Amino acid sequence: MKKIQIILLLLLLAVTVFGQTAGELRYATKKDVSYIGNNEADAYRKERCNLDIYSMEVS
Repeated sequence: MKKIQIILLLLLLAVTVFGQTAGELRYATKKDVSYIGNNEADAYRKERCNLDIYSMEVS
């Protein structure tokens, strides 16, 4: 029983190690995406209510 547990553990570790990507990951960036409406009157909210969105590029 102990041998089976060790073999399963080694297989699990091998799958996680080889499951990683070999190449470099690339990300696309969209800066200053507003999440409030364009008709907002408050200048402070227009300036501050922005997001930077990072997403993985599909090749």
